[in-house]
Amino acid sequence: MTKSLDEVIILNDSTYDRVLDMLCSPDRDNAQVAVSIIEAVDFEKNAPYILLLAKESEGNLTKNNNPFRTNLFAKEDVVEPIGSSFNSNIANLVNSCSNDAGKLTYNKMYTELSQKKTDAVAMTFFLDKFSESLKTHLLQWGFDFVHTMNLKLIPKTESND
Repeated sequence: MTKSLDEVIILNDSTYDRVLDMLCSPDRDNAQVAVSIIEAVDFEKNAPYILLLAKESEGNLTKNNNPFRTNLFAKEDVVEPIGSSFNSNIANLVNSCSNDAGKLTYNKMYTELSQKKTDAVAMTFFLDKFSESLKTHLLQWGFDFVHTMNLKLIPKTESND
């Protein structure tokens, strides 16, 4: 019995890092492979990873080379974005989690993911990445004591109210 490609490719912490490295690579072929991998995974099961890939790569991608955005340029002289055929569900998800300036926000990403039946492992991965980002910002804002903290976000449940 042959499995479909989306059943074989599973994003997790190690594959996530590899796909992010390829996506942010200056080598256009690596970026195209990363886009192909993202397009091949199950969209619903991998939404946290896809959103994080979009968030963490947005500073490394030029506007006309960002596979998570669609129809940014209509000029003929602009190189076609690597993700011009990117799954519209992915582009819609990323756009729905962006603020007015077009930047992905953890708040909107969390809201979107909490409305879906998100896998617990994938949600934990998302929250761990959010915790890392929060810790970095707290340190930048002068909260040096955070160095001694193990900052971990845990969703509130009825049992831990």
